[in-house]
Amino acid sequence: MKKFSRWAAWLDRNDLNGVAQNRIGVYALAISSKDISGEPFSMRKEIRYFGMTNSLGGLKSRLSSFNRTIHGKKGHGGARRFKKVHTNPTRLVEKLYVAVSPTDCVEHRGTPKGLILMGKVAKFEYECMASYLEAFGKLPRFNRMSSAKDTSEVE
Repeated sequence: MKKFSRWAAWLDRNDLNGVAQNRIGVYALAISSKDISGEPFSMRKEIRYFGMTNSLGGLKSRLSSFNRTIHGKKGHGGARRFKKVHTNPTRLVEKLYVAVSPTDCVEHRGTPKGLILMGKVAKFEYECMASYLEAFGKLPRFNRMSSAKDTSEVE
């Protein structure tokens, strides 16, 4: 598996290597009552979502979109699923952690090499979900499209 950053508290997400540089990549979101900031990434049960971005704004833009959505704006589909269960964004942010696996996209998106790299990022997101499924017998909670109906984690 490609290397992820260490876990960071949600409020420190822009300090992760690769985020401020607008790099594309995959990200993992975990909810934990224990502070996991600074811990090495591992496939852990607390992971609730894997996402990715190939957008020009990179990881910073995608994570900002997630943040806006959990605070009531529209935009991020995964964040809408979080919001249906975690209705208080302040409480969610207190226990939300992120790890990123950034990728340099030096090739122009309209080139064969650029498109192949973007495909590899998307493939890696699915590989992460498959690894989680293999480890825990189900997809991360908010990667399951039916997760909004499951109220087992409601605040």
